[in-house]
Order: sequence, then structure tokens, then C-alpha cells
Amino acid sequence: MKKLNLPKDHIDAILRLAQMSDLEFDAVLKRTENLNDLKVSHSVDALFRRITKFEGDEKVLFTTIFSMLRTISNSGENDVEFWPILSFSLPDEKFDEGMKELLEKRLKEVYSNSEGIRCLMKANLLIDESEHIFYESRVLTDVRPVFQNDTPRLRGDYAVIIHKLKLVREDGDGVRDIFISMTQKQLKELKNQIERAIEKEEHLREKGQFNYLS
Repeated sequence: MKKLNLPKDHIDAILRLAQMSDLEFDAVLKRTENLNDLKVSHSVDALFRRITKFEGDEKVLFTTIFSMLRTISNSGENDVEFWPILSFSLPDEKFDEGMKELLEKRLKEVYSNSEGIRCLMKANLLIDESEHIFYESRVLTDVRPVFQNDTPRLRGDYAVIIHKLKLVREDGDGVRDIFISMTQKQLKELKNQIERAIEKEEHLREKGQFNYLS
């Protein structure tokens, strides 16, 4: 059976989840239900920003829960397949069999109470399944003087303006840069295409046929 590489703070958070009282665990379930509100947590990034605003042990605990749910989503496994792997990955010197059984019971409750969070994970996975994912962009503008053909002297006062569109994409091999030289006319054409794509998305959102998670 494969073993998860669990950071120490995640192990400590899982141990706390197993050792807390039933009343404390009920508060965790309540907090999880609040995080399920997709009108507030409309993307994985928005959800993670909410979690990072928590304080102390609560922040570490929910970061760990978030990480486990994301691991299940990204691996394509269901929760039934995941719990034995997690149990096998926990250090025996900290978790006895009784504690692991209680932990599995509680984590299953958290899982069943996190439908909205899992929906976000699935939506994020669909976005990330693209071969190349947009990372960032920038436009660099250069002025290039025109030189004479036969001598390295300027050809009067002539020059051209060249815009370099820098696209940074992320794929399985990491982050890569692409540079595309463009004229002002081509920039305007790209701008029109982007504005059209934005208008199409706004129209789809206004139609209200789906609840969009991004």
C-alpha cells in the first residue's frame, strides 16, 4: 500500500482531531458546513483565503482538512479508498488502533459534510486538466530604429514600435515563458477577442442556467 508523505503540522492537526471532545468536533463540523457556502467560497482560491484568516490551531486543522480533501479529489480515489491509505501513513507511536478508528469515523463525517468544498475541488480539477494553464502575462514595448541597408546608420527619423506579449504558462514540466511579437493592430485584434470572450461569459452568467464556480 502506498504511503502519504504527511508534514509534521498535518500529523499534529490529525492527532488533535482524534483527541478532541465530541463538543469540539461538533464545532469543526459546523465550521465545515459554513465553508460549504459556494456563494462565498466560489473558487478554491477564495476558499483557501477564508481558511488562512483562521487563527492558530484552527487554521492548521482546516488547512490539513482542505489538503486531504484536495488529495482525494486529485487522486481520483473515493473516500473509501483513501482512509486505509491515510491510516497506514500515520505513525504508530502516536496513533493506536482505537484512535485510528475514531479518526476514520470523524473524517468520514467531515467528508460527508463537505459537499460544497468537494464540488469546488472537482471544478478546479476540470480547469487544471488543460494541457497548458495560464500563469501570468505582461506586455513589453520596444522602439526599434530603422537602419540603412549598407551602413549601420539611422535611416532618417524612422522607427517601428514592437510589442512583445509575454505569456507564462504552467504544465507538467513546470512554468514556461512564451514571447509573441505584435503590432498595435494585432494588439487591438487580441483585445477585441478578449473583450468578446468576456462578453460571452457575462451573458452566460446572466442567463443563470448554472452556478459557476470560478
